[in-house]
Amino acid sequence: MVGYATLVLAATRRLWKSADYWTAIAVGAATSLVLVLPFFVPYLRVQDESGFARSVADTVRYSAGARDYLMSAMHAHAWLLTYMRSLGPWSGEVLFPGLFVLALGAAGIVLAMRAGAAARDRETAIVYGSLAGLAFWASFGPTAGLYRVLYYLPAFTFLRAPSRLGLIVVLCLAIFSALALRHLLASLPPVWRRLAAAVAVALAIGDMAVFPLRSWYRAPAIPAAYETLTHRTRATIAEFPFYGERIAFPLHTQYMLFSTAHWMPLINGYSDVIPADFREAAAVLDGFPSSDAFTMLARRRARYIAIHWDMYAGREDEIRRRLAPFAGNLRLIADDPRMTLYEVVKFQ
Repeated sequence: MVGYATLVLAATRRLWKSADYWTAIAVGAATSLVLVLPFFVPYLRVQDESGFARSVADTVRYSAGARDYLMSAMHAHAWLLTYMRSLGPWSGEVLFPGLFVLALGAAGIVLAMRAGAAARDRETAIVYGSLAGLAFWASFGPTAGLYRVLYYLPAFTFLRAPSRLGLIVVLCLAIFSALALRHLLASLPPVWRRLAAAVAVALAIGDMAVFPLRSWYRAPAIPAAYETLTHRTRATIAEFPFYGERIAFPLHTQYMLFSTAHWMPLINGYSDVIPADFREAAAVLDGFPSSDAFTMLARRRARYIAIHWDMYAGREDEIRRRLAPFAGNLRLIADDPRMTLYEVVKFQ
């Protein structure tokens, strides 16, 4: 976005031959690179060590569809989501920017491009209007053409989901909305400006908030048994049930949340980059308790095992029966109806 705006401003302001302009851009780019590099290098290392990459074809499934821009997860637009769903399946993206920002954004475009508009406003309209158009086009992925070209630019291979470029469309609409609000507030008497601003904020929140708030998912309480680990040798812990199917991998994030109570290294985990060794381990540890699972735990140098009985959904008695033959492998550390914590004393 910054690179594109740099070229547009160079054209609109006729700065192609300005040494000061390009020097400032170069200094800004170098500063940005220095700040970002320490965080970017790990991504390059993961790509090199794991062979992780996304082909152009891989991005097709994460591309936006035309209907996605009419889909919304917001409470105020539930009627729109219901109607669009009735038309058949869609990709699953929800990119509708909201009625309020659409109305204000359209007004801002008209105001910025009208005769007599300030040169700065017209320039803003050119930059953000064209950027919105390009982002909208690219969000449809390689089949639409533009993203296929962008894919070969530096770092674009790290963008798995072209549909996320739809966020840039919303950003640009927000810029035009700001222009419209500025014009509206300037046209009002001072006594009415604060009221108008307050109404605008309320409308924006009402249009885009996910209500009712009580419907939000509540994070599970962290089990008290973890307190025991804070006084023990730092070592690797495995949490069970160990979800082994790809569709269930995100459930490992609850163990990542729980790890904030003990900060031990985890065998469990989840991210968009799923290493091959995790997939291999997950398929075996999903069958815990078993001899193969203990062999895998030995390979991963697990010292602690946490079994969450409340997550086994009616299988607690079965898991306890299967665990009985391995009682000699484990030393009880902590136990309550929700979770049992063990230290592994041997693997065979």
